[in-house]
Amino acid sequence: MTDERDQSSEKQASRLKILPGKELTKELLAKGEAAFRHRYNHPFLAIMQEPPSDDEWVDPQTVETAITELVARAEQGPVLKVVRIVKSSRNVFGSKITVGRAKNNDIIIRASKISKLHAAFIPAGKNKYKLLDMGSSNGTFINGVQLKAKESKVLKSKDEIVLWRYVFEYIEIDDLLKRLRGSGKTPNKR
Repeated sequence: MTDERDQSSEKQASRLKILPGKELTKELLAKGEAAFRHRYNHPFLAIMQEPPSDDEWVDPQTVETAITELVARAEQGPVLKVVRIVKSSRNVFGSKITVGRAKNNDIIIRASKISKLHAAFIPAGKNKYKLLDMGSSNGTFINGVQLKAKESKVLKSKDEIVLWRYVFEYIEIDDLLKRLRGSGKTPNKR
């Protein structure tokens, strides 16, 4: 029988890996644009909306945030949170950058309504990607249009991607840099 702590750490390791915009801004200021571009020369997914936590698995050790802390965060305005679109050693699908709930995906979203292998980003030229629906149960949407199973579409910066109730904005490096500098604030879409 597996120890509860092993299960908990496995689930924690499989959660969506988020980079806070504040940390990226600090890194940009400290290292400069050339070094930042060298490290992050790939697109990102900005998290625009996540489903409420009661729709997802929750770590039993999670401490609930006090209402006063939530109010303080809300007063700060929208907070940029991004996920890197990069290949990992877990994925065996060649050049595809996979998204799904299984732990062998590059981008892991631990939610029961996300398919084990939900979608994939596929290189489509220099610094361009297309998004492919891998036959997901709950669909992959780009700018409000659902992709058919095994259908793909080339992405451009600021495209909205919806996977179940997760809403992302596809952001290329130039637009990310504008946001981090404050000239392109994240809009409140929802």
